[in-house]
Amino acid sequence: MKTIIAFLLLFLPNLDAVQDQEKEENREQLVLQLDVREAAATELVERGEGVLPWLKKVAASPPSAEVGARVRAIIREIRTGLQL
Repeated sequence: MKTIIAFLLLFLPNLDAVQDQEKEENREQLVLQLDVREAAATELVERGEGVLPWLKKVAASPPSAEVGARVRAIIREIRTGLQL
């Protein structure tokens, strides 16, 4: 029993370090996802009028509130570019 307690006392501080490392890696992945989202939005805007029908379908039934908001923003940006 003393051996188990000694092991746990040695291991538990390291467990905190592992969890901190995992949190850091998760934050880094989240930041990288932001770049990917922005790149996707930029590419859709660059494709212009040709993707509007498809974007309208997605906006009508988005898989999430965030996607719906992003798609509506992309549609507005494309339409603004067409008006210039």
